[in-house]
Amino acid sequence: MSEKELQHQKMYVLDTNVLLHDPRAIFNFNGAHVGVPLLVLEELEKFKKETSERGRNAREFVRQLDKLRTEGSLTEGVDLESGGKLKILFTDNSLPMSSSLNIDLADNEIIFTALAVKLSGTPVTFITKDLNARVKADVLGIHSEDYLKGHVPKDEFFKGWVRLLVPPLQLKK
Repeated sequence: MSEKELQHQKMYVLDTNVLLHDPRAIFNFNGAHVGVPLLVLEELEKFKKETSERGRNAREFVRQLDKLRTEGSLTEGVDLESGGKLKILFTDNSLPMSSSLNIDLADNEIIFTALAVKLSGTPVTFITKDLNARVKADVLGIHSEDYLKGHVPKDEFFKGWVRLLVPPLQLKK
Protein backbone atom coordinates (compact mmCIF):
# COMPACT_ATOMS: atom_id res chain seq x y z
CA MET A 1 0.00 0.00 0.00
CA SER A 2 1.44 3.38 -0.98
CA GLU A 3 2.03 6.24 1.51
CA LYS A 4 -0.82 8.17 -0.16
CA GLU A 5 -3.23 5.22 0.33
CA LEU A 6 -2.11 4.88 3.96
CA GLN A 7 -2.80 8.57 4.54
CA HIS A 8 -6.45 8.19 3.55
CA GLN A 9 -7.17 4.99 5.46
CA LYS A 10 -9.14 5.58 8.64
CA MET A 11 -7.23 5.59 11.90
CA TYR A 12 -8.50 4.89 15.40
CA VAL A 13 -6.56 6.86 17.99
CA LEU A 14 -6.73 5.20 21.42
CA ASP A 15 -6.77 6.95 24.77
CA THR A 16 -4.91 5.59 27.81
CA ASN A 17 -8.08 4.43 29.55
CA VAL A 18 -8.95 2.13 26.64
CA LEU A 19 -5.66 0.24 27.04
CA LEU A 20 -6.06 0.10 30.82
CA HIS A 21 -9.52 -1.38 30.24
CA ASP A 22 -8.46 -3.82 27.49
CA PRO A 23 -4.73 -4.27 26.83
CA ARG A 24 -5.53 -6.15 23.60
CA ALA A 25 -7.68 -3.31 22.24
CA ILE A 26 -5.25 -2.62 19.38
CA PHE A 27 -6.22 -6.00 17.87
CA ASN A 28 -9.97 -5.27 17.91
CA PHE A 29 -10.14 -2.85 14.97
CA ASN A 30 -10.14 -5.34 12.10
CA GLY A 31 -8.34 -4.06 9.03
CA ALA A 32 -7.99 -0.51 10.38
CA HIS A 33 -5.00 1.53 11.40
CA VAL A 34 -4.62 2.11 15.13
CA GLY A 35 -2.67 5.01 16.57
CA VAL A 36 -1.39 5.24 20.12
CA PRO A 37 -0.08 8.68 21.12
CA LEU A 38 3.38 8.61 22.68
CA LEU A 39 1.95 10.39 25.72
CA VAL A 40 -0.29 7.34 26.32
CA LEU A 41 2.87 5.29 26.84
CA GLU A 42 4.05 7.87 29.37
CA GLU A 43 0.73 7.62 31.21
CA LEU A 44 0.85 3.79 31.20
CA GLU A 45 4.23 4.03 32.91
CA LYS A 46 2.46 5.41 36.01
CA PHE A 47 0.19 2.37 36.22
CA LYS A 48 2.71 -0.45 35.58
CA LYS A 49 3.73 -0.73 39.24
CA GLU A 50 0.16 -1.15 40.51
CA THR A 51 -0.89 -4.63 41.63
CA SER A 52 -4.42 -3.92 40.38
CA GLU A 53 -5.99 -5.00 37.10
CA ARG A 54 -4.99 -1.62 35.64
CA GLY A 55 -1.36 -2.38 36.49
CA ARG A 56 -1.56 -5.84 34.93
CA ASN A 57 -3.20 -4.40 31.81
CA ALA A 58 -0.56 -1.66 31.49
CA ARG A 59 2.24 -4.25 31.76
CA GLU A 60 0.55 -6.58 29.25
CA PHE A 61 0.11 -3.81 26.70
CA VAL A 62 3.76 -2.73 27.00
CA ARG A 63 4.86 -6.38 26.54
CA GLN A 64 2.77 -6.54 23.35
CA LEU A 65 4.38 -3.33 22.08
CA ASP A 66 7.82 -4.76 22.82
CA LYS A 67 6.95 -7.84 20.75
CA LEU A 68 5.54 -5.73 17.90
CA ARG A 69 8.62 -3.51 17.73
CA THR A 70 10.68 -6.57 16.79
CA GLU A 71 8.47 -6.90 13.71
CA GLY A 72 9.03 -3.38 12.41
CA SER A 73 9.10 0.30 13.21
CA LEU A 74 6.37 1.47 15.59
CA THR A 75 6.89 4.98 14.20
CA GLU A 76 6.32 3.87 10.60
CA GLY A 77 3.67 1.33 11.53
CA VAL A 78 3.68 -2.39 12.26
CA ASP A 79 1.26 -4.83 10.65
CA LEU A 80 -1.27 -6.36 13.03
CA GLU A 81 -2.85 -9.84 12.89
CA SER A 82 -6.21 -8.12 12.34
CA GLY A 83 -5.05 -6.75 8.97
CA GLY A 84 -4.44 -3.21 10.17
CA LYS A 85 -1.37 -1.33 11.26
CA LEU A 86 -0.27 0.04 14.63
CA LYS A 87 1.57 3.37 14.83
CA ILE A 88 2.92 5.33 17.77
CA LEU A 89 1.91 8.95 17.23
CA PHE A 90 3.76 12.10 18.20
CA THR A 91 2.23 15.44 19.15
CA ASP A 92 2.57 18.05 16.41
CA ASN A 93 3.84 21.13 18.23
CA SER A 94 3.29 23.31 15.15
CA LEU A 95 -0.51 23.01 15.44
CA PRO A 96 -2.35 26.18 16.33
CA MET A 97 -3.66 25.15 19.76
CA SER A 98 -6.86 26.54 21.16
CA SER A 99 -6.20 28.91 24.03
CA SER A 100 -9.29 27.46 25.69
CA LEU A 101 -7.69 24.05 26.26
CA ASN A 102 -4.67 23.61 28.52
CA ILE A 103 -2.07 21.70 26.49
CA ASP A 104 -0.27 20.85 29.73
CA LEU A 105 -3.07 18.39 30.56
CA ALA A 106 -2.25 14.92 29.24
CA ASP A 107 -5.84 14.31 28.06
CA ASN A 108 -5.78 17.48 25.97
CA GLU A 109 -2.40 16.64 24.43
CA ILE A 110 -3.72 13.20 23.46
CA ILE A 111 -6.77 14.83 21.83
CA PHE A 112 -4.49 17.29 19.99
CA THR A 113 -2.48 14.32 18.70
CA ALA A 114 -5.70 12.94 17.21
CA LEU A 115 -6.41 16.40 15.75
CA ALA A 116 -2.98 16.41 14.09
CA VAL A 117 -3.82 13.06 12.45
CA LYS A 118 -7.09 14.51 11.19
CA LEU A 119 -5.43 17.68 9.87
CA SER A 120 -2.92 15.51 7.96
CA GLY A 121 -5.84 14.29 5.85
CA THR A 122 -6.39 10.94 7.54
CA PRO A 123 -9.96 10.21 8.66
CA VAL A 124 -9.72 9.69 12.43
CA THR A 125 -11.90 8.40 15.25
CA PHE A 126 -10.80 9.07 18.81
CA ILE A 127 -11.61 6.11 21.08
CA THR A 128 -11.87 6.81 24.81
CA LYS A 129 -13.82 5.70 27.86
CA ASP A 130 -13.70 9.32 29.12
CA LEU A 131 -16.95 11.16 28.39
CA ASN A 132 -15.37 14.59 28.89
CA ALA A 133 -12.57 13.75 26.42
CA ARG A 134 -15.19 12.66 23.86
CA VAL A 135 -16.96 16.01 24.29
CA LYS A 136 -13.69 17.95 23.89
CA ALA A 137 -12.81 15.94 20.77
CA ASP A 138 -16.22 16.64 19.30
CA VAL A 139 -15.77 20.39 19.92
CA LEU A 140 -12.51 20.20 17.92
CA GLY A 141 -14.28 18.39 15.07
CA ILE A 142 -12.86 14.95 15.83
CA HIS A 143 -15.27 12.04 15.66
CA SER A 144 -15.08 10.17 18.97
CA GLU A 145 -16.58 6.99 20.38
CA ASP A 146 -16.65 4.99 23.59
CA TYR A 147 -14.71 1.72 23.56
CA LEU A 148 -17.42 -0.91 23.86
CA LYS A 149 -15.58 -4.22 23.44
CA GLY A 150 -17.21 -6.73 25.72
CA HIS A 151 -20.29 -4.53 26.23
CA VAL A 152 -23.44 -6.60 26.69
CA PRO A 153 -26.76 -4.77 26.25
CA LYS A 154 -28.84 -4.87 29.44
CA ASP A 155 -31.62 -6.94 27.88
CA GLU A 156 -29.13 -9.68 26.90
CA PHE A 157 -27.98 -10.53 30.45
CA PHE A 158 -28.86 -14.04 31.64
CA LYS A 159 -31.79 -13.73 34.03
CA GLY A 160 -31.32 -17.10 35.73
CA TRP A 161 -34.14 -18.82 33.91
CA VAL A 162 -35.03 -19.74 30.36
CA ARG A 163 -38.49 -19.83 28.81
CA LEU A 164 -39.05 -22.76 26.48
CA LEU A 165 -42.18 -23.41 24.48
CA VAL A 166 -43.00 -27.11 24.51
CA PRO A 167 -45.91 -28.58 22.55
CA PRO A 168 -48.54 -30.12 24.92
CA LEU A 169 -48.09 -33.56 23.34
CA GLN A 170 -44.43 -33.68 24.42
CA LEU A 171 -45.42 -32.97 28.01
CA LYS A 172 -47.60 -36.12 28.14
CA LYS A 173 -44.71 -38.49 27.49
